[in-house]
Amino acid sequence: MKSISTILTTVLILFFGFFQTAIGCPEENSISEKMVENFLTNPNLSDLRLEVGVTNLSTTQIQVVDNQNTCNTLDDEFDSYKDKYIVSYYQVGDFYFVTQILKQPNQVDRVITGLSFIYVYDENLNFIKGYSG
Repeated sequence: MKSISTILTTVLILFFGFFQTAIGCPEENSISEKMVENFLTNPNLSDLRLEVGVTNLSTTQIQVVDNQNTCNTLDDEFDSYKDKYIVSYYQVGDFYFVTQILKQPNQVDRVITGLSFIYVYDENLNFIKGYSG
C-alpha cells in the first residue's frame, strides 16, 4: 500500500510540475520574437547592442523561456503589466529579453496604439537596460 501511495504522490508531483511549467511561462509570440530579432539585427540599433553587450548574439539563439524558476523571477517584475500588455520572455545566449506589447481590444473597429518595450537582463537576471519604441 505504501508503494502505491508513493507512486501516486510522485505522479501528482510530476503532473503538477508539468502543468505549472506549461501555464507559468508566457507562450511564444511572433511579434515579440520579431522585436528581439530586430533588436539583434537592425543596423540602426548597433549602438544599443554595444551598450548592453549583446553584439555577438545571433537570431538562431532565440528561445522562449520555459524554465519555471526564471519565469517566476521575471513574473515578479512583469505580472502587473499583463492585463494591458502581452509580455514575453526570451533567452538568447547568456542574456534574457523581455518584451511588452500593448494588447488590442476584442472590438474589430478599435485599435490601441502606444509604445512597446524591450528589456535586457544578464544571465543572472540582473536588469541591464530597457528600451521603448
